[in-house]
Amino acid sequence: MTVGSFGAIAVGSIVINDVVNNSLTPQGYPETQFLGISAFSYEYGIVFTSILGLFVFFGGLFMDSKKKKV
Repeated sequence: MTVGSFGAIAVGSIVINDVVNNSLTPQGYPETQFLGISAFSYEYGIVFTSILGLFVFFGGLFMDSKKKKV
């Protein structure tokens, strides 16, 4: 969850910077790339990681509270 949050801030600022400066590819993606993959695609992956972390965190809390009631 933490990795997703900090990653979204870091990569998101790069994506926003590219959009504001209008440095986009003809397809509309930011020109900044990491290992040949658009920063926009990394942003989707990082947001997915953050959401997955939230599910794991709250699922763990729910399972823990169920054990304590028994």
